[in-house]
Amino acid sequence: MRYAITRRGNDILTKTITVAQEIIRNAIAASQKNLRASETFQEELAQMMREGTAQNLSESKKIIQSATNDIVDAYQKQFSVLSREVEASGRFAHNQFLEATKKRTDDLSAGIQGELGKMRQELEEKLLAGMQEAQAGAKVYQEQKIKELDAKIYQILGEIAKKTFGRSVDLSTHEELVMEALEKAKKENLF
Repeated sequence: MRYAITRRGNDILTKTITVAQEIIRNAIAASQKNLRASETFQEELAQMMREGTAQNLSESKKIIQSATNDIVDAYQKQFSVLSREVEASGRFAHNQFLEATKKRTDDLSAGIQGELGKMRQELEEKLLAGMQEAQAGAKVYQEQKIKELDAKIYQILGEIAKKTFGRSVDLSTHEELVMEALEKAKKENLF
């Protein structure tokens, strides 16, 4: 009985070892299967991470590009507005300069015209005074020459009268003779 108990104990032990081995083999197979599934999952997860990272990177690039474009557009608009303001300011300053220059030129022109008017008036006055002085001088000279001519004529007439008449002539006869002598002198271009 002992033998039978030992045998039976050995059979139970053998069956237990076989079952245990079967459980261990099944556990190892399940572990290997789980390990392969885990590796596959890890590869799929890594692929998904790469794809997700690439997609995030692409989306980030698009967002950054869009934001950059928005910033560039905003700066271009600001520079355009600033450029127009600077241009308008430059035109305004240029127009003010032109107006100031025109006003100054007009002021100078008016001043020059006033001075020229004064100079013309002074010149006219001086010319008029010079002409009057020259006319007065010419008149005095003419009167002096006429007196000299009259004196010469009277002298010549007196000599002629003495030679022709042998005597002096009266004033009315003298005037007639003077007029004849003057006419004769004019014809002979003596004066």
